[in-house]
Amino acid sequence: MSSRRRCSAFVVALLLFLTGKTEHSFARNGQPNPTPIPTPSSNAPPAPVLAAPANGASLVQLITLDWNAVSDPDGPIGSYTWQIVTTSGFTSIIASGFTNMDSDPSVSTPTADKVSGLPNGTYFWRVKATQLVGGATGSVDSPWSAVRSFTVTGTGPAPAAPTFTTPATGASFHVRESFTIKWSAVPGAHYYLLEADTDPAFSFPLTLTTNALTFGTQSEALWGNAIANIYYRVRAVSVDNVRSLPSPTLNHITNSAPVPAGVSQVSPAAGATVSLPFIFDWSDTANPQIPGYDLDVNTDPNFAGAFGVLFLQGVTRSDYLITPDLLAPGKYFWRVRALHGDVAGPWSVARAITVTAAPATPAGVDLFAIITEPGNGYGGNSTSARVMLNQAAPAGGALVTLASDIPQAEVPSRTVTIPAGKTDVLVNPITDRAGTVEWNYRNPTRGVWPGLATEFPRRSSDSLRHAHQR
Repeated sequence: MSSRRRCSAFVVALLLFLTGKTEHSFARNGQPNPTPIPTPSSNAPPAPVLAAPANGASLVQLITLDWNAVSDPDGPIGSYTWQIVTTSGFTSIIASGFTNMDSDPSVSTPTADKVSGLPNGTYFWRVKATQLVGGATGSVDSPWSAVRSFTVTGTGPAPAAPTFTTPATGASFHVRESFTIKWSAVPGAHYYLLEADTDPAFSFPLTLTTNALTFGTQSEALWGNAIANIYYRVRAVSVDNVRSLPSPTLNHITNSAPVPAGVSQVSPAAGATVSLPFIFDWSDTANPQIPGYDLDVNTDPNFAGAFGVLFLQGVTRSDYLITPDLLAPGKYFWRVRALHGDVAGPWSVARAITVTAAPATPAGVDLFAIITEPGNGYGGNSTSARVMLNQAAPAGGALVTLASDIPQAEVPSRTVTIPAGKTDVLVNPITDRAGTVEWNYRNPTRGVWPGLATEFPRRSSDSLRHAHQR
């Protein structure tokens, strides 16, 4: 028997960071505040003087916080930081933000900011200045301003608050197990702010919020370490940058989830004889992952020892096309298990199968390319792929077997035939299970006859991967 092969599927995440000028932020975590915040010293600038709203004012949101500019001969004011609390002791910061100096030194650092998304009630606020002094010190903070209060009496033109739809509060996941957070759409929402913290009171700075800005009503989450409790809330934000009240809090637990149940084998059936190429197929696991499954093939029904025949790690979906370059003809046993982050589920029961050789194929005929037309699809639009040979198909045509490594992507048929004398055929439509396609392709990277295999990575590392021709 051939030595055991190990194949791994790797996930590459494309992180898109959105940057730009914003008026304020409820969280400093990950925000572009360029100035450190040292302890005030004896040569600190004077504290800002609050200008508006008047102390004790009753207001409907959107609320403008305004203060007088600080001037000091030791250096320019690089930023102002403001805080809002519900008690005058400032023990739990429910909102915080800052204004930064402009790159043009002739433009003064802004001395006003806008606040929204506060429930009705009485609040206290204060401001401090950060002065740029250069040298080893770098910057110096002023004392905090005198404290003022105001009372919120209405949300004004704010959108309604969204609500979470999944997962359920109290849900638990494993370390490095991804999951989707979804919430209801809100009329008038331009985007949403998803906030995460280990503190159910969401006292700032928010320790787990990374990139809160979300266009759409869902976000993917994954944590790389065990966290007892993670709390989420989401806000809708209008095109005028008015924030809604926060949603009800969603709580989930990392690393206390039970081991997932084992998956069930679908095909080949126990005792079946299959001809190369063929597809291993099994049931989906709950909350399928990428990587999602391990597939093991062995000549030993007990899978004893450190080596077997074929071990495919991190398979991205619940089926896999086996080509002659992966498995030789013979008698085998196969099993599969699901992966959930750092935790693997139990192996399925071993099934016996007999694998026979693929039919003979003409020499010199090879896959040349698979080109998508269009190259990607969005918003429910399908795409198609042109399968191309390096020369015209022989008499009787060429049968091409297709499979996908993208969990959502589905080809209309497992096989297509390129007619005799032709070099290509169109596969159409290619859609996902939800009716949308969002991937790009590149030219084939490897190919032998029989057992051609081509790889077409998706933007996030999935792929429409295998094409087998005979």
